[in-house]
Amino acid sequence: MMDGHTYLCVHFRNRIAPAETGFLRGALISRFNDNVLFHNHVGGNYRYRYPLVQYKSVGGCAAVVGIDEGADALRPLSGSLGLECRLGRRPVSLEIRSVESGWFSVGLSDEKTRYSIRNWLPLNQDNYRTFQSVRLLSDRVKMLEKILVSNILSFSKGIGVYWESDIVCNLLDMRMGAPFAYKGVELTSVDAVFETNVCGLPSYIGLGKGASVGHGVLVRC
Repeated sequence: MMDGHTYLCVHFRNRIAPAETGFLRGALISRFNDNVLFHNHVGGNYRYRYPLVQYKSVGGCAAVVGIDEGADALRPLSGSLGLECRLGRRPVSLEIRSVESGWFSVGLSDEKTRYSIRNWLPLNQDNYRTFQSVRLLSDRVKMLEKILVSNILSFSKGIGVYWESDIVCNLLDMRMGAPFAYKGVELTSVDAVFETNVCGLPSYIGLGKGASVGHGVLVRC
């Protein structure tokens, strides 16, 4: 099944570390607080659905991605000449370098498409312990592949796409990062290359935990 969806990515000239994407989110929320898509909260409570506005560090520079309604929400920003804000303690004037916009369609294909995923958070405290207890590397890979399928399904559901056939993911390469604290919980990030029968996933969308703040950033290889 194929469906058309809108996509918009605003690339800024400003350098930003991956750890500063939360500051970028906070800066833009302060400007667009009346739009729930920028912060994904309703009445002080988190809205449990796939984030349609996401904040990134792409090539070392700040970027923000919008999908469907999120793309519409970003259009006023994409026409701005400059946006004065603070990234943590440092004042910056966000300067737009380029804007990517268009349509994308996702579907299932008989041929596999290859993607890379960076700073992916597949493991929480509980399944990390399970992961560590798995002796065979092949079984660890299968565990991560199942989580990746689940993450793609969450993205698909978030844009209103439902599959009539099974999604298949095969990890081709992966590198585990050092443990770090995420929202007070110790997690481990993963950089990986995989192939899947899902075609048309757009570059720079996020998959998994922290998708709105630069985790699980996808790029087609």
